[in-house]
Amino acid sequence: MDKKYMKNGMFIRDTSDLATKRTAKRVLIVEDNPTYRRLLEIRLNANGYDTIAAEDGINGLYAAKKEKPDLIIVDLMIPEMDGHEVCRELKKDPEVSHIPVVILTCRNNTEDVELARKEHVDAYVLKSMMSEVLLDVLSRFLGDKKYRPGSDG
Repeated sequence: MDKKYMKNGMFIRDTSDLATKRTAKRVLIVEDNPTYRRLLEIRLNANGYDTIAAEDGINGLYAAKKEKPDLIIVDLMIPEMDGHEVCRELKKDPEVSHIPVVILTCRNNTEDVELARKEHVDAYVLKSMMSEVLLDVLSRFLGDKKYRPGSDG
């Protein structure tokens, strides 16, 4: 059974009854747009990843520290604390600084890309390229063989 629990604005998908729970990599999605967030969850779940979602920067930090996911996807334009600020906080916290962080955004400008590099973000992916690139990026950071570039996944 698939259930959602909400705590402090954070959604946690309960997949405890799935056999893959212990072996599936967990991805935290920090995205304020509920439709886009749900699309990401569906896409990642369909490719064997467990997902945790937060709708703003503060809840994203809370979820990262509490849940210790294997990878974090952050939108830049989120409420409470923008994506750059979330990345800075994540990378300076020894508890979670080792977790790969992927920025997934529609902002395609040099300033944001350079700032992300300075923040030690692991990947910067444009939402327009999400279908072709995101699963490949996750596979590279998580060491999975679930997705191969060119497959529909």
